Amino acid sequence: MGKRVIDWIGEAGALEDVPVTNTRNHFHRPLRSPWRNAGLDDGLLSGTSSILWGQDANQGFSWVNARKAYINALIAASPTEREKWFAETFRAIGQVMHLIADSSVPAHVRNDQHTGGDPYEEWVELQAEPQPEEKPDEATERFLGSFAQSPLRPDRSILDIPILGQDAVDAPVPIARIWDTDRYDGTNPAITSQLGIGITEYSNANFFSDDTVFANRLEASHSHFSPFPSTGDVEEWVDLRNNRKYWRKRADAPGEPVQHLATVSKRSFWSRFFGVAQEIRGGLNDDKVHEEYARLLIPRAVGYSASLLDYFFRGTFDFLVSFQLDSFTTIITNTSGERMEGTFTAYIDDANGVRSPVEGASFDLGLGPGANSTVLAFPLSPPTSERSLVLVFQGRLGNEEGAIAAKIKRVGGPHWVATGSGGNSIYRIPGIAPITVTMKFKNVSVARIEAIATEDQTGNRVDSRSLEVTGSVPDFTTFTVTLNPPIDDRAVSTQLSIGALLNPGGFICISEISGVARPSLTNVNNSRFGPATCPE
Repeated sequence: MGKRVIDWIGEAGALEDVPVTNTRNHFHRPLRSPWRNAGLDDGLLSGTSSILWGQDANQGFSWVNARKAYINALIAASPTEREKWFAETFRAIGQVMHLIADSSVPAHVRNDQHTGGDPYEEWVELQAEPQPEEKPDEATERFLGSFAQSPLRPDRSILDIPILGQDAVDAPVPIARIWDTDRYDGTNPAITSQLGIGITEYSNANFFSDDTVFANRLEASHSHFSPFPSTGDVEEWVDLRNNRKYWRKRADAPGEPVQHLATVSKRSFWSRFFGVAQEIRGGLNDDKVHEEYARLLIPRAVGYSASLLDYFFRGTFDFLVSFQLDSFTTIITNTSGERMEGTFTAYIDDANGVRSPVEGASFDLGLGPGANSTVLAFPLSPPTSERSLVLVFQGRLGNEEGAIAAKIKRVGGPHWVATGSGGNSIYRIPGIAPITVTMKFKNVSVARIEAIATEDQTGNRVDSRSLEVTGSVPDFTTFTVTLNPPIDDRAVSTQLSIGALLNPGGFICISEISGVARPSLTNVNNSRFGPATCPE
């Protein structure tokens, strides 16, 4: 539909609130367990915890739906169908990211439903609105520059915290820990200033929502109860910039230091002035309160949301490309930091981009981080033109069941690689000399490259020119050579002959042959040359 990935993710942020009934499932109280009891429940409205909502396949745009869309985006036959499923993938990811961003809003983690609007959310939205004479893109850049220049991501280790009991049944995917690590239990707010904590735990323990200012004064059974910030951890101060009184965290208070925690209410001031026992109160409808909240909460909203995107695509692997006439051999390497255990399946595109599975190219493997598979082989002839070869993994990645990862490489075309000990090959190239060959070398002891002008009918040599490379060649050095044998009327084609002796781990790659069609292998002898993508 002509949209970029970032457009789909951004649009999804708005679509998650449609229909409006979805919004009741955007709450999570980190001090409630199991998580199925942690959603909105204020006596008027109730909903599912946002952790469970984000993993509910029945709601249409959850993590589970994103995984299903992603596999279709990789293996669907037609390019148009794959594009459609990529759009669905990024929409679903974006809608789950919305749930994390919501969890930075104190009202969403303190059981404070706000059908009439939340002052903090409304203030933030106004900051992103274009000012007079300001374009929308400029407003966005200004907003991001003010509040999101330094996103804060959670420690990667939180995604390794086991999910136990009923929670493991309801929300088994480790992304749940981005919301709630179960480390904050209502008695240890100091831990919430660290990055090894869920975003709901941070928001709950360090900030107020409009209806929960000093909610710890209420009975513990009350739906708005939250023990911190505590009345015992605050003090009054006057901000001389606006001559207004605020509550702030004392220097020795645990958790995030917040200077503009709330305004000091008039009721609090007059009760003290007339000698009446003070009931500590405050308000949030204040620009400085909202601004400080935004400067502390939005960097986590951005960083924690980004960590979900990272986690979705964290699975990485590589595979060797090696054609041997009518067969394909490969070695798969797990380049991710987690164990991969599942099925690797190869797919290849035809000339029109229609993708289909390669017969016999499906392998059940278990690979630890950095591990290589054995040599795997399946029947596949070198494509006559450059195509996409896609290897798709489905299975368990680390602690996540149903994970997906993929690697795509271009195969065929004028890219020929020699690996191993090297060998001799002759390639017949349609057309006549001169030809220009660009080659990449690594760990080459000696290489001889020869262009041979031949007769069309007999194949007899007419003349030749050659280039020999000997000794140590720096890694990834690129040579461009023009081999221009003299020809006469008998010469109607050119052969390219390559002989090489490679050290361990070495290769020679023909990355470009200018002015001619793709080479065709005419004499393999004991060659280790085959079409591939040049290593970078």
